[in-house]
Amino acid sequence: MDRKRFTSGYVFTIGGNTISWKSCLQSVVALSSTKAEFIALTEAVKEAIWVKGLLEDLGFQQDKAQVWSDS
Repeated sequence: MDRKRFTSGYVFTIGGNTISWKSCLQSVVALSSTKAEFIALTEAVKEAIWVKGLLEDLGFQQDKAQVWSDS
């Protein structure tokens, strides 16, 4: 069993409705929980950039995306 990988996830909502979510084991081994948080935030920001681009392609101009962490 691999106990050195952390589980991370994110949820994106618009108007209170979930449009994207993910929960999985991280693909790399983090040496601390702080590093695991940074890895999770990096994945969430990459998804936020993708969602922002998708919304712009659909005609919804977005100035920013807010990303919150639980730590």
